[in-house]
Amino acid sequence: MNWAYSYFFVPIALFLLKIAALFSEKLKLFIDVRVGLLERWRKADLGKNPIWFHVSSVGELEQIRPVLEMLSKQNEFSLVLSYYSISVPRLVKDWSFVRYADYLPLDSLAEMHELMAIIHPRLLVLNRYDLWPNHLRAAQHLNVPIALVNASTPPLGFFGYWSLRVRRTLFWRIDFWTYVDSNAASAWEPFVRRDVKGLVAGNPRVDRALERVKPSEKQALLREKILGWEKKQLIVAGSTWKEDELLLLNSFSILQKKFPNLGLLLVPHEPEESHLKDLEKLCSDRGIDSARFSSLRAGAAVHIVDARGYLAELYALARVAYVGGGFGREVHSVIEPLAHGLPVAFGPHHHRSPEAETLLAMKSAFVACERGAPELAEWLETMLLDSEASARARESLRVYLGIHRGAGQRIGDFLLGCLRN
Repeated sequence: MNWAYSYFFVPIALFLLKIAALFSEKLKLFIDVRVGLLERWRKADLGKNPIWFHVSSVGELEQIRPVLEMLSKQNEFSLVLSYYSISVPRLVKDWSFVRYADYLPLDSLAEMHELMAIIHPRLLVLNRYDLWPNHLRAAQHLNVPIALVNASTPPLGFFGYWSLRVRRTLFWRIDFWTYVDSNAASAWEPFVRRDVKGLVAGNPRVDRALERVKPSEKQALLREKILGWEKKQLIVAGSTWKEDELLLLNSFSILQKKFPNLGLLLVPHEPEESHLKDLEKLCSDRGIDSARFSSLRAGAAVHIVDARGYLAELYALARVAYVGGGFGREVHSVIEPLAHGLPVAFGPHHHRSPEAETLLAMKSAFVACERGAPELAEWLETMLLDSEASARARESLRVYLGIHRGAGQRIGDFLLGCLRN
């Protein structure tokens, strides 16, 4: 099977990727950024005793950051970081606590072995499930121990279960595991080796979100701007798509009649000009006065955020939140509103988010359906009022944050223990 993967499936996949890149600028960039990659790694100053961290994309990067910051204070090791997504470099370019960061090659057997020999880390740390067979084989070839951190509950539906069974040989190569909670640890038990060392450590993305909750100059400026809007109660809807926005605006038009001082901040996942214009039309069709956030016109009930980089700070100004993506592949991260103590609503595709599942179990979240505007409006009203249900939801959030706070430190200590034992 290893032979077939390395010498048949990988070459064919790379060939098809190059063909597809002829018709996609994004795929072309995905390939182009890896030109000369091994030479860049070869010339880099990787320091002494490197620990190699790998993440897939921005979400995993944010999750692992508290661990990296903790370990960077240990002078006996240096930290190197690889990533897969083209969205990551802009975020890590100023990370002084990482010695070197660059892309991971595509999973060619020769390139993975060469990169492993260049870095020759004391430990390879994978965040969540971006596991590549030849990457792991290269680590084993040089007797590099492998840790997988932040394992959440795996998908255990029919296809999810068989996917785990097929990849069990990959999971068996992992020497150390950390889990975000005890449910995840129990779910993973059938798929890991009996002799592995593990720890239920919590989710370090909570640490990162709590760090961003702290008052900042950016947050103060936004608060001052929002106060000029003259809306006393705010709903912040983050990373929304068309289906989310239709539902939200229908719900908002119901709520407006009961809450004249209610405002909605819509933060589209893709704030392209064409999409912003479509949102303005959706508001107009429903008789809702809207404006772009860049103008923040007084009197407008809905402001459409037409720039990136504000969402985490905007949650600090809200009474309740909505997180988009739940009518597509999966709901986006609910960690940021959770860190602000906000009850959260989202669409039905939430099963890949352990945080969303936990919030539902604690009755601090609401699942909206496509035609469920009245039900969503009713839940939002309950959370906006100082009701008993609202108080219980917010208390559950405080308990959740208390459990996960400090996960970055715990995972860092665990990894150091693995290296020193």
